[in-house]
Amino acid sequence: MSKKMRVVVYCRVSTKDESQDLSFETQKQYYEDYVKSFSDWELVNIYAEKVSGTTVKRPEFQKMMLEAGIEVFQSEDEFKVKDLKTKPNFDLIVVKDEKRFSRTLDVSPILKALSKKGVGVFFENIGKSTLEVSDILTINMLLSVADNFSKSLSKNLKSSINRNQRLDPHYNLGHKLPFGFNCKKENGRTYLFPINEQIKNDVIEMFELYAYHNYGFRRCANFLSDKGYRSSYDCQMQQSQIERIIRNPVYMGCIRVYNHNEQTLNTLGHKKAKYLPEEMVDYVECKDITPIISKELWYKANEVLKGKDLFNRRGVKTVQNIYSKLLICNCCGNIFVKTNKRDENVFICKSKRKVAIEDTKRGKFKKIYCRNAYINQDYLDDFFDNQVKDGTFINEFKNKVNGYCEYLTFYKYALIETFLQERDYNLISELNNKIIQLKNKQDEILDLFENLPKEVVERKILKLDEEIKSIKKELDNAEFTFSDFKEAINSIEYLLKYVNSFKFESIKTREELFPLIDQVLVTPLNDEGVKPTRNGVELRIFSKAETEIETEIFENLNNIKISISDEYNTKWNNQELFSIEQMDSMDLQIGELI
Repeated sequence: MSKKMRVVVYCRVSTKDESQDLSFETQKQYYEDYVKSFSDWELVNIYAEKVSGTTVKRPEFQKMMLEAGIEVFQSEDEFKVKDLKTKPNFDLIVVKDEKRFSRTLDVSPILKALSKKGVGVFFENIGKSTLEVSDILTINMLLSVADNFSKSLSKNLKSSINRNQRLDPHYNLGHKLPFGFNCKKENGRTYLFPINEQIKNDVIEMFELYAYHNYGFRRCANFLSDKGYRSSYDCQMQQSQIERIIRNPVYMGCIRVYNHNEQTLNTLGHKKAKYLPEEMVDYVECKDITPIISKELWYKANEVLKGKDLFNRRGVKTVQNIYSKLLICNCCGNIFVKTNKRDENVFICKSKRKVAIEDTKRGKFKKIYCRNAYINQDYLDDFFDNQVKDGTFINEFKNKVNGYCEYLTFYKYALIETFLQERDYNLISELNNKIIQLKNKQDEILDLFENLPKEVVERKILKLDEEIKSIKKELDNAEFTFSDFKEAINSIEYLLKYVNSFKFESIKTREELFPLIDQVLVTPLNDEGVKPTRNGVELRIFSKAETEIETEIFENLNNIKISISDEYNTKWNNQELFSIEQMDSMDLQIGELI
């Protein structure tokens, strides 16, 4: 008896509305019977959930992927898949159609990863499976069509919203009233006004505390809670609600309108409105809304909100976020992210938050955290301040940049000298003159056509044509070499300009130091298996002179079609450089040629 294929079913409805419950239960019952209708299929599990298909963050979907031996992540516009090196618990996934997997993103990376694990996906609406090579092309085509349809639908919807916002600002007021407002409807219009003078004054005071007195979300929430106000869920005011209040332009009597253009309609997807670029947002004044605060106060509060990453409560400029871009974990290769521990700003490896999943011998999953240590921001500030005071890193960077400039200058004049020595730069004009002379001869022979036999004339003309073709070929080679030379010189001039952009006179603060740093490698000092101590790390700085500049120089020099001889490499190693007189002389000769 042949072994049965282990089958799982994935079914999903888009919302949690009660109207979808019947569809949800019907799908589950239908697929139980559907799998039983195949004698060589064996039902292992049904993964069913009520969630939108626009995201990969679906519990049942993630569970199904893990049991298939892969882990799926989602970036802005694509899926990323990681092989967990585990055996899948089933052989086939049955879905109704391609929309069950995703409504907005290309799922082909997931299908490829599943195929490598020996797991197929069967689309019931077309009766085709990724296990069949002949069906893969059809499936990919249908997935592409579904993706384009979803994008087109999203585009039309956003265009409609944009148009309605412009025609009627009340269109995007939402279904919940903003905090502190009441409303009344007359003649099909909605009028918003403060509930009373007391709540109006308290909201104004809360905005002023945030804008001018360095209050954060938590202190503002406590301020309103102490006044006796409750959230819409009948609990204490929350920080998230304070953020929504400060961001909401209704408090200054305006409505937020989004300028979706052709490009953003195609690329933004489901990005939240507060993360849209500033140039895409307009604030339209609405006469039907009675403002609580002035426009000046609202803009000031939102300016403070945007500058939270740059200024602390005392108004002192900080660099707390720059470390997240610089610190790289030497254990797992992940970046460090900022968090708060016991009212202190600390940085931790991102893998401590987003853990890896490993399959044990018992077939169960366990979480594995990165073993790197926590790092206090104060510790990092002191470390980089010491780098500025010590000056060793800065001097090394200067020496490398100066060395690159010196080498590129030597390389440039080595190329010029090679070009001048190995090539007669009058050759092009000589060849052009020869071609003119041969054509003149042809004209003279044609003038004598009446006095010479026809065969003699044709023979001489053909001979001159062959000579002209030969000279033109030589001319093409000469001009090609000259164009390569000019391209090489332009590349080196660009590199010199690029490297010189990293030169500086002096560095006095750590903020001025950061643009010179590519990354900082963080290595724990503790042994494996021992709990790491805070700040128990070794920090190694990699400058842009070691990474970015070096890579740029290497790639550009490799693309140059003309190279210098080994003789010049020996001269460079012995530091036998060109004198100023030699360089001036070569510049003069090349200037005349160009």
